[in-house]
Amino acid sequence: MNRLLVAGLVVVLVAAVLAGPAMVLSARLRDDVRRELRADDASVRVVGWPAGIARGRLAVLRLRARGAKLDGVAVDEVSLDLRGVQIDPGRAVRGDFVLRGVDRGTAALVVGEESLRRYLAEERGIRSAAVRMDDGLVTITGQVTVLNAVVDVTLRAGLVVRDGARLVLDVQQLRVGGLEVPREVGNALAASINPILTAPRKPVALRFTGVTVDGGSARLAGEVAK
Repeated sequence: MNRLLVAGLVVVLVAAVLAGPAMVLSARLRDDVRRELRADDASVRVVGWPAGIARGRLAVLRLRARGAKLDGVAVDEVSLDLRGVQIDPGRAVRGDFVLRGVDRGTAALVVGEESLRRYLAEERGIRSAAVRMDDGLVTITGQVTVLNAVVDVTLRAGLVVRDGARLVLDVQQLRVGGLEVPREVGNALAASINPILTAPRKPVALRFTGVTVDGGSARLAGEVAK
């Protein structure tokens, strides 16, 4: 019994020694990630051997931020899964998240209806803006000023990724003041709104790879840009 107890204690101590540096670093980086992304909440998980962590080499770095902002655009959630990560170990100890390199990684971003509505109202001047996301389409209603007159607008569009760097509205139907506008003209007018989101450069440069729209949100997939 005593031998089992001693063996158990040894296992616990070894696990604590191995996991300790990763846990400490995760906690120190969490606050900086939250500040960097102006997020409501953030979590960070570091995986690596103590000796590697001391040199700034991490096997895995996972982070998630909720209620974040990317280039001024509200994002409901950002998740990163990075592999083969190199950081500045000295600055990391002080809680300063500085990436030196990443071998590979994936990303997932979620933009909800309310986040897009606020962007359109606050950044693009659409009055009484309302947004619905479902079944592959974004429906936007609101009011805009045309020739000093305020008119009602209804826009239905898909969301598409362009050049891996921009998320844009691809207009399917646009009605202005009750009159339907040709699709080509609608896409030209949508240039004043687009892009909805650009691929972020921090905390790591990303490339968008796809987007789906359903159930009240747009879900973006991405990867670390090479």
